[in-house]
Amino acid sequence: MRKHAFASLLALAFASVATAQAATVVSLVGDEDGFDQGITNGSGVDWSTIHSPDVQGTDNWFYGDQSVIHNYSLPTNIVSASLEVFTAGQGLGGLSNIYLNGTLIGQLTDGDDVGPAYNYAWKDTFNLTPYVGLLTGSDTITIRTATGSSDGWAWDYSKLTVTAAVPEASSYGMAFAGLAVVGALMRRRRPTA
Repeated sequence: MRKHAFASLLALAFASVATAQAATVVSLVGDEDGFDQGITNGSGVDWSTIHSPDVQGTDNWFYGDQSVIHNYSLPTNIVSASLEVFTAGQGLGGLSNIYLNGTLIGQLTDGDDVGPAYNYAWKDTFNLTPYVGLLTGSDTITIRTATGSSDGWAWDYSKLTVTAAVPEASSYGMAFAGLAVVGALMRRRRPTA
């Protein structure tokens, strides 16, 4: 009986540990420099000026599907995740789909509009919290264009943000102090022979 009561109290003590802090991991592929030209969200883009790829392969004009890989230290106790991508010009013949490790997570804003610039830059953000079970620490983000290799477009960056709950250190101290008191009380209640 005492063992079960003690186990129940122990479980209750650890369940009450607060998670007031959060640890955030950010993995960036690309460089957030507006395609090496300072282009901003919603701006028109001259595709012929985007041709200087950075060391990660972004800031370049592509044709067809492209993928990047986010390598990072995957935390435990993930509470939320998001993906932000900044692309330009994609959408010829239909919207492009975006995938996380082969699973469709959404569509990009059409960057191939008819208008004075014809190609536009758009920043899209996707809530990945429903997909945290897919995260591995080496995650592939793929953009699949609607028309395959005939769709020219540019990719400035891909930013994956993962937030994990971190137990508050003072809560552990309080939990252990409570356990010590419970242990002392249980010891005092032992019947003597």
